[in-house]
Amino acid sequence: MRNKLFFLLVLSALVMGSLGGGSGAYAHILNEKTQFADIASSPYAADIVYLTALNIIPQTPTFEPEAPLTMKDLAAWLALFHRLGQGGETPDDLKVLQEKALQEGLVPSLQGNGTWQGVATYFFAGKVSLEGQNPEAVPQKGEAAAFIAAHMDGAMLKELGAEPGPTGQVEAVHGEEGHGDHHGSYLMVIGGQEYPLDPHTRVVGPQDLTQWEGLYVVRSLMAAEGSEAHHGVFFLQAGEPPAAEGEAPASPAPGQDQPETEEPPASSSASIWLLGLGGGAVVLALILFAGRRMR
Repeated sequence: MRNKLFFLLVLSALVMGSLGGGSGAYAHILNEKTQFADIASSPYAADIVYLTALNIIPQTPTFEPEAPLTMKDLAAWLALFHRLGQGGETPDDLKVLQEKALQEGLVPSLQGNGTWQGVATYFFAGKVSLEGQNPEAVPQKGEAAAFIAAHMDGAMLKELGAEPGPTGQVEAVHGEEGHGDHHGSYLMVIGGQEYPLDPHTRVVGPQDLTQWEGLYVVRSLMAAEGSEAHHGVFFLQAGEPPAAEGEAPASPAPGQDQPETEEPPASSSASIWLLGLGGGAVVLALILFAGRRMR
C-alpha cells in the first residue's frame, strides 16, 4: 500500500509540474496577445499596451478597440492619468474612477460618446493639433489610444513617474526565475548597458523575455527617479531597426502592425488558473482510482 501511495504522489507531482512548468519565468509579463483578449489583431495594439503600462487604460478582460469611445471611457482613463485611483478591472472599479473624474471636473458629463475634440481638450488642454480629424467625430477606442500615445511628451511622462527608455538591439538577456512569492528578475543589455526590467513589464513582442536577445527595441519606457509605481524598464516594443541613410524608413509608426515574433504559447493569468484546476481534477481522479484499487 505504501508503494502505491508513493507512486501516486510522484505521479501527481509530475502531472502538476507538466501543467505549470515553464510559465513561472514570464507569467507576470503581458504582451499584445495576453494583456487584453481582443487586441492582438488591432493596428493599435502597441499603443494600447503602451498606455496600459503607464496605468492610463484600465486592465479589464477586454478592450474593444473598435468600439466607439464613450465619455465613461474617457473619464476612467483621465482618472487613472491624474492618479485619482487605480485598478479598473471590474465594473464597480470603473464606476468609482468615472465618478472621481466627474467630481474633479475632468469631464463635464458621463453621458454619450467622446469626440476627438474631447480627447484633445481633456488630455492635452487643446494644445495638440486635430488636423485631418473632424473634431466632433467619435473615434474608436483604439484610435483614441493611438492618438494619446503619439502625443505623450516628456513632461507628461515625468508626471506619471516615467521617462523614455533605451532603444536598439538587445545584445543579451540575463535573468533567473523567481522563488516563492518573488517574481523573476531580468537584466537586458542594450547598447552595451544593462537595464533592469520591472517584474510586471508590458511588452509588444515575445512574452518570454529570454527570447528578446537579437530583437530591436523601437520604443521603451523606464521608471523615472523616485517612481513608486515602477522599477527599471517597464515597457518594451520590438520592431525593425531604422533604415540606413538613403533608404526608406523601416520602423513601424505608432499604431501600425508590429512584426510577428516567435514565442511559446502565452500563459495569461486566466489560462494558468484553468491549468491549475485541470491539474487538480486529474490528481483527484488518480486518488479516487487508487483508493478503489487498494480496497
